[in-house]
Amino acid sequence: MSGDLTRQIDRNKLPVMGKVWPADAVAKNASTSFYGNIVSLSESPLVDGLLYVGTDDGLVQVSEDGGKNWRREEKFRACRSRPT
Repeated sequence: MSGDLTRQIDRNKLPVMGKVWPADAVAKNASTSFYGNIVSLSESPLVDGLLYVGTDDGLVQVSEDGGKNWRREEKFRACRSRPT
């Protein structure tokens, strides 16, 4: 099992509209989704063990050994369009 692949940010400490709001201000702990989740998982159809994970706090993590080890990617060079 992998460790936490998110930034581990406490959303109750993030400013919204220039202010850190209490947890019950918008019922954010009752009516909104949890923060710091994996929202995308992709497995390469070409390379065995190559996995990509995207999180809702802005990270992409890459594993080349089936999830045993992960590398954080935060900067990406421009991607070319795929030919149609």
